[in-house]
Amino acid sequence: MIKNILIISAFIFSSNLYAETLPIHVFLSNDSAVIGKLYIKFNKYSLIESANIIRNGRILYTINSNGFYNEKGLQMKCGCKPFYGFTIGSLTAQGISMLMADKDGREVSDEASIVWNPESNKFTYVFLP
Repeated sequence: MIKNILIISAFIFSSNLYAETLPIHVFLSNDSAVIGKLYIKFNKYSLIESANIIRNGRILYTINSNGFYNEKGLQMKCGCKPFYGFTIGSLTAQGISMLMADKDGREVSDEASIVWNPESNKFTYVFLP
C-alpha cells in the first residue's frame, strides 16, 4: 500500500516539476562560506527554463531566454530562436556552465560560463574559447 502511494506521489511531482523553482546547488567561496544557491525552473521539455543564483533573498545572477544578467544588468544576450531551454555543462563550487538546447535536449550552443569573482564579490559571465 505504501509503495503504491510513493509511486503516485512521484508521478504527481514529476508531472508538475516544470511549474516549480527548485534549489539544486550551493556555491562556496575558497574558505567554504556560502556565496549563493542555485535555483532552477524546468519547462515542459524537461530542460532548464531559467536559473537564479540567490544569496540572503537577493538575486545575484539570472539566466533565462533573454540572456545572462548579473546585478548590474545584461552580460550576454541569448540568440537562439526558438528557445527551448538550457542544459548544465558543468557545475563547480564557484561556477556553472550552461548550453542552449533544442526541444530534444541536444546542445545547440557553446558553453556559457558564470563564475564567482572574489575581487568584485559578484558572479560574472566569462567567455572561454
